[in-house]
Amino acid sequence: WTSTVFYFNFTINRNLVIRSQCKLMLALRVYATGSMISNS
Repeated sequence: WTSTVFYFNFTINRNLVIRSQCKLMLALRVYATGSMISNS
């Protein structure tokens, strides 16, 4: 039972990490595009 809860929490945490990494990459891409537009 404890291992099931641990696995469930681990899966949720991994999904949250992946989602936050995607948001970070998206924000970096938008920021890079915006700085390129403002520089040119």
